[in-house]
Amino acid sequence: MLGGTNFVGPHLVQAALERGHTVTLFNRGHTNPDLFPRVERLKGDRYPDRNHGLSALETTRTWDAVIDTWQAEPGCVDLTARLLAHRTERYVYVSSIATYRSFRGIGITETGPMIDAKEHIASFDGSLDYRVRKRAAEQAVERSFGGAATLLRCTSIVGFHRGGAASEQVAGYWVPRFLAREPLLAPDDPTAVIQLIDVRDMAEFAIRAIEQDFGGAYNMVGPEKPLPLRDYLLALNQATGHRSQIVWVAPAFLLERGVRPFDDVPNWIPADDPEPGFYRISNSKSLAHGLRYWPLLKSISDAIGAELLQVPVDGIASEPEGPGLRRARERELIEEWVAHQG
Repeated sequence: MLGGTNFVGPHLVQAALERGHTVTLFNRGHTNPDLFPRVERLKGDRYPDRNHGLSALETTRTWDAVIDTWQAEPGCVDLTARLLAHRTERYVYVSSIATYRSFRGIGITETGPMIDAKEHIASFDGSLDYRVRKRAAEQAVERSFGGAATLLRCTSIVGFHRGGAASEQVAGYWVPRFLAREPLLAPDDPTAVIQLIDVRDMAEFAIRAIEQDFGGAYNMVGPEKPLPLRDYLLALNQATGHRSQIVWVAPAFLLERGVRPFDDVPNWIPADDPEPGFYRISNSKSLAHGLRYWPLLKSISDAIGAELLQVPVDGIASEPEGPGLRRARERELIEEWVAHQG
């Protein structure tokens, strides 16, 4: 396991241990170093010029599989893939649906058109776009492992962070609003759906892929059918104790006032969006290979984290760091909508 102690990694390690496998961790020893004290650790760095680089892996040792979740410079993935190609039977890379070229179509399968990032396979350019980084890493693994490469293309991954924090995808925008005990704006759009994957579901599938020798790409999206955005937000509200009133606003009203789907209201992609397929990815291949899902409310509750629910949030919480409406603008829109309703 390359890494293994930050969000996705611990769930992969835990899944392997629970199924009776022996695990070796390769990491810097900086992030959550107390996790898995009885698991073998090899100390090093994905960057070859830091902290002895990959020297701990430059031996004759062999492994049945390697699991990699790296999302930074693809050159780091290329180095480990080439180094372990003849000493490891399978390379599992946790990738992203962002590697698909376009989301104009509904039901994109694993054979859908991909970004071509071959020229960046060995790159250490930190300014590369996330989509390019992930696709270049995929291609690096495929180049070294061929049919022994397993690519798990994930949508938003939710779940409890073993380090004590909720996953960014869930907590970043919506949860602070649901905890703030004040009205929050949501699009009243029955066409909008969302896909996500519980980190435990992805981890269990990854270990199954190693055990049963699954090669190729698999879309890690759930639940079994795309989830209406409205149901997702209602589940978040329930998980946070119904602290806030959801103000359902007509999509046309928001669009007329310059509110941008997905950018200003995260997770909102209307059915008539130019790329409606982002949350309508096919999971049929993964389901056929045994992908299973935790109950939605359990996934969301665990993602938020028990300690987060205890945070006393009164009035306006902090602004989101990433995409999303500023709170002052959200309040203005709610007031306009209420007045518009008369």
